[in-house]
Amino acid sequence: MAGAYIKPKAHNRHIFINIGGQSGAKWVEIAAGISTRGTSISESKEDYYYMPGKGKAESEMTEQTIERTFSGNRFIGDEAQDYILRNMLHDLGSREVEYIMYYDNVAQNNGEKGTATVAMTAAATRRTAKPWNLP
Repeated sequence: MAGAYIKPKAHNRHIFINIGGQSGAKWVEIAAGISTRGTSISESKEDYYYMPGKGKAESEMTEQTIERTFSGNRFIGDEAQDYILRNMLHDLGSREVEYIMYYDNVAQNNGEKGTATVAMTAAATRRTAKPWNLP
């Protein structure tokens, strides 16, 4: 059935995190300053060689990792970025966050809710960072 499929783009996906914690949900979108997003899925398997199978390998999936990446610029004042950098940067024990993800152009069977672990990397160059006024 040609033409009946919806093809969501990256800008159709909205991802919110709960910054309210246990005191009450406060959902904020991860969007300000974000120029690119990506998703990577990897799986691991274990092979077993049982006698009834005459030594032929039987595989079992043992692990799955879904990684979502965000790249862009720091926007001071954005609630999502401020929360992540203020509360998660130095406290490795507080990296768990609830999230909601959905597409704005899909009417049904849309979205997911779950828990994620935040991991951060930063890249700054002399060109992008403001120079220091040193004597």
